[in-house]
Amino acid sequence: MTKEAASLDYIRKSCNLFRVLRDADTEEDPRDTSNYILSFNYTVPQPDKIDSSLSDFRIACWRNVHGRLGKDHIIFGIDMNQLPNQQKSNPAVLQFTKTYRVLRQSGDTSVKEESVGLLEPYRIGENFNTIKVYGHSLGQADYSYFKAIFDRIDLYGSNTKLLFYFPSDHPYIKDGLYQQITGLLTAYGESMPDRSRGDNLMHKMLLEGRLALSELIVPDLES
Repeated sequence: MTKEAASLDYIRKSCNLFRVLRDADTEEDPRDTSNYILSFNYTVPQPDKIDSSLSDFRIACWRNVHGRLGKDHIIFGIDMNQLPNQQKSNPAVLQFTKTYRVLRQSGDTSVKEESVGLLEPYRIGENFNTIKVYGHSLGQADYSYFKAIFDRIDLYGSNTKLLFYFPSDHPYIKDGLYQQITGLLTAYGESMPDRSRGDNLMHKMLLEGRLALSELIVPDLES
């Protein structure tokens, strides 16, 4: 009973966190939105175990990019972009990269469905209004994922907002996140074909109101 109660408490808090994050800095009616979740965790909360009404979150797709507990899909590894050029073709090294390990799972039907669902807006000619990032260290190990997303949405030329959040009970991480965000976007800018655009990326997004780091108050998580 104690384990079940703890599980239900986790699910309840996860659902509450999603609600708060979904509704932050938006004037849209939640009933008119579709949400695509790319999770770097290994778990998937099941809101239907608490209340059937909680399942109506308008989640169009949920993908655990490094696998999901209970499905034998767990991935640990290094980012290929961080390897020296001479090691990128070394089979003994490649087998430890996340890209290689994701590729090995690409034949799995459930993984294929999640990948297609995540890109659905582009299949019908739409783009994301907002990308919200919460609870990620923005370390170099996952840079490849962010680069792929930024390339896909045309971060420089689109109207997509890039909003980062930190929990209100961890204010001390704010300064570190400013540095990580700057590092992430600087690295991405350096990879852009037009380096003048890359050098101007953050400045442009700030002028357009498309880039911010904000506190996220989630009372249930602080109790």
